[in-house]
Amino acid sequence: MLSAARTLAARTRAAAAKFLATGAAQAAGVRALNTPTLTGAIWSPCPEPPAVATLGLVDLPGVLNCPLPEGRRPLVVISHGRGGLFASHHDTAAALADAGFIVAAIDHSGDNARDLRRTDSVSVMVERPAAIMRLIDVMLAFPYILLAL
Repeated sequence: MLSAARTLAARTRAAAAKFLATGAAQAAGVRALNTPTLTGAIWSPCPEPPAVATLGLVDLPGVLNCPLPEGRRPLVVISHGRGGLFASHHDTAAALADAGFIVAAIDHSGDNARDLRRTDSVSVMVERPAAIMRLIDVMLAFPYILLAL
């Protein structure tokens, strides 16, 4: 098991190095992610000049709905902390997108800045991994995601 994990880690590092070496984009593209069970955002490389993207009540630096880059890109998933928002780490998401990654982040139901009703519940700790797994499943359905195995 440890050998497989090391192989996966080495392949992921190699994929990351490949995309980091391709050169930086000018701005991060950002788009809303809305499914029946997930709400958040997706950041991607974008060759357009920086702007402000408004997603609902949140203004983020980036280009709203910038066309997705050609080719497959590695995926990074960001999970906010207790009581946070999908946009809590927007600066990290934009920097990763600028470096060539696709980045996805979601709000955790019942444990985010807009909905704190389950923040102190153990059920949140069960739901978070399940929500992240659903997010990864959604993202892997897109042809532009590179799964580094």
